[in-house]
Amino acid sequence: MHGPEGLYCSCYSENELKKIAVLIKKNLKKNIENYVYFNNDAEGYAVENAKTLIKMVL
Repeated sequence: MHGPEGLYCSCYSENELKKIAVLIKKNLKKNIENYVYFNNDAEGYAVENAKTLIKMVL
């Protein structure tokens, strides 16, 4: 995921991440593997967004 506003340099909001988390949870219930790669790392948001998404899914 590149970032919602500027490529590679913007942070996803909690609402945007919640939508992704809901999709992942639906897929997991169907035993569908999910892979998410954040490359919005120009400003260092990738790790923050990934940690938030993990918490939402678990």
